[in-house]
Amino acid sequence: MSVTVSAADHVVDQNASNAAARIWREIVPALRSLGLDASVDRQPETRVVKEKRATIRQAAETLPQPPLRPLANLALAGDWIGSLPATIESAVMAGEHAASILRHARCARPPLSRERSLKTEDAA
Repeated sequence: MSVTVSAADHVVDQNASNAAARIWREIVPALRSLGLDASVDRQPETRVVKEKRATIRQAAETLPQPPLRPLANLALAGDWIGSLPATIESAVMAGEHAASILRHARCARPPLSRERSLKTEDAA
């Protein structure tokens, strides 16, 4: 099971075990309503990850700043990159766009100079 807590300013400063216990107490009733055998007294093993931007972007608008490309042969793709909210369609469009950028970069790159032939000892 995974739980994401949005706008969690009040939780992020708690230690991980206290936050996990609090969240477990809050979700036990929901788990029981689904027919699961959950008890406040039997908290499972947990892992808490605190991330300021854990909630997916839902806005259908262009990113305020396009993703940086620190390397010529690297382009980012993901459901959060495009102008759609985090959807499979957005991920596919971002992947196609990234592939197009890299294809164009490869075609625009000058060919490597081969002034001399490589020998086996050059590889060592």
